[in-house]
Amino acid sequence: MYRPGGLTALAVINFVIAGVLGLGLLGLVMILAGSVDRPKGVSEGYLYVRAAFVAGDVGLLVIAGIGYLRMKRVMGRWLGSAEAVYSLLFFAYVLSYTLGEGHPFQFSTLQQLIYPGITLVLLNVVFRENLVN
Repeated sequence: MYRPGGLTALAVINFVIAGVLGLGLLGLVMILAGSVDRPKGVSEGYLYVRAAFVAGDVGLLVIAGIGYLRMKRVMGRWLGSAEAVYSLLFFAYVLSYTLGEGHPFQFSTLQQLIYPGITLVLLNVVFRENLVN
C-alpha cells in the first residue's frame, strides 16, 4: 500500500522529537536524583510533574510514529491526535507554572504550539484518508 512521503516525514519527526525529549527527561532525572543542581526558583514538585509529562509524551510520540508508518487509524491518527492534545495540555501547564511563579514570558515557549498544531491538521485533514487500517 502506498504511504505518502509526508506521513513518513511526520513519523521521523516524531522519533526525533521523542529522542530530544528523552534526553531532556534524562536531565530531569539527574536533577531529581541530586546529581545536578536544581535550577534556581524551580520547585521539586514541578520537576516531578514535568518528568511525568515528558515520559508520557515520549511514549505517545513513539507509538504514534509507528502508527504513521503502518498507516493505522487508532495507533496513528487517534494516538497522534491524542499526543498533540497532550502536548498542548503540557504547554498550558508549563505556561501557567511559569507565569504563576512570576517568571517572565518567553516567546520561544510558543514554539511548543507549532508541532502539535501542525500534527492535528495533518492527521485529521491531509492524511485522514491514509490512516484507515
